[in-house]
Amino acid sequence: MGNVSHPSVAFHNQVAEFVANVVWTCAALGLFYVLEQPLSSVLVHHPHVSAALRGTKAVRVSVPLYKFGAN
Repeated sequence: MGNVSHPSVAFHNQVAEFVANVVWTCAALGLFYVLEQPLSSVLVHHPHVSAALRGTKAVRVSVPLYKFGAN
């Protein structure tokens, strides 16, 4: 995704692919996992991550942090 000729974009695409592989591996081993991301994160929109989350029937849970002192 993005301008893959830019080193930062290429690196973050690799990170996204790694995350997707971890999700698939956890699912294959029957392990629970947590992918903690801010709501504004675009990681979950990367094609590999999105496919892994859909394919493993991941559930999104949002925690309102204002209850813990955040604004």
